Amino acid sequence: MQITYDSIIKSGKVPEANIQAEFYMLCRKNGIQILLEVRYMDCRFDALVFNQGRPFAIIEIKNYGKKCSVRGLPKNGRQWNKYSRFGIPLIEVLNSSQIIPKFNALVEMLNQSK
Repeated sequence: MQITYDSIIKSGKVPEANIQAEFYMLCRKNGIQILLEVRYMDCRFDALVFNQGRPFAIIEIKNYGKKCSVRGLPKNGRQWNKYSRFGIPLIEVLNSSQIIPKFNALVEMLNQSK
């Protein structure tokens, strides 16, 4: 077997679970309330961020690799329509290189809500 940790990281094919875990740990280390794999109504959110105990933002995790950092949920797709009805922001983390920038965007949104 010729698979190595470095070869996976360099390929950009980091498993979505790892991206979820890293985003989750950033939130927890910074005192942000977050739950993974939340089921509500007919939805399953990859992560749901709370502010003062109330839903604040939906986090959608994908792994499109290094080469594709633009794609996201189609704005007229079934999943987008399900999420948009909740009236809270949707933050899409599309690959491992977006973990820090999207976390920083979330922190800024939380700070603005105070």
